[in-house]
Amino acid sequence: MSRPNSSQIVESFFSHVWQAKDPEAADEFVVEDFVIDNAGHEIHGRERFKDWIRTFLGQIEDFEFRTVETFENHDGSRVCAMWEFKGRNNGALGTQPDGQPIHMHGTAVLDVREDGKLLRNRVHRNAHEVFRHLTGTAADDGRHRGTDIVVNEEQQENTNGASVAVVGTTVQVGT
Repeated sequence: MSRPNSSQIVESFFSHVWQAKDPEAADEFVVEDFVIDNAGHEIHGRERFKDWIRTFLGQIEDFEFRTVETFENHDGSRVCAMWEFKGRNNGALGTQPDGQPIHMHGTAVLDVREDGKLLRNRVHRNAHEVFRHLTGTAADDGRHRGTDIVVNEEQQENTNGASVAVVGTTVQVGT
C-alpha cells in the first residue's frame, strides 16, 4: 500500500474543518488520541480538539481561512503548512468582543500516519501582534522593537485611529 499525498490530506483537513467552519469534520481526518500543540499549550484527544475549534470559531466573526502553502518531508510523515485567517474580534485571545478586524498568520507542522490520519499538529502564529492590536497596547509611534521582532517601516491606521506597525509575519489592522 502506498502512502497517500500528505499535503493534499492536510489541505483537505483545512478545507473541511476550518474553511467550512465544521469541527465535526475533524472526525474524518484526525486520530482519536490526536494532539494539538497550540503555541505551547497541548490539547489531547479528538473530542477536546473539536471543542477547542468550536470555542475558537466563536471568538472570530466573519471567519475566513486560507491555506497559503503546504509541503511535506521526503516520506510524507510530516507536513508544514502556512495559513492565514481574517475576521472580526468576538473575544479572541481573551479580549473584549469589539468587532475589530483580525488578520492572523501561522505555521502548522502536522504528523501524518501511513494511512493518512493526522496524529499531531504543532501551531505557531502571530498572536502577540494581534493581541497588541486588539488591546491597543502597540507603541504610540507604531514601532515596537524587541529581540525577536522585526518592525517594518510600513504603518496602518487601526479602528481607533492609532498607528500600528506591520510587525514580523505581517499583522494587518484597521482596514
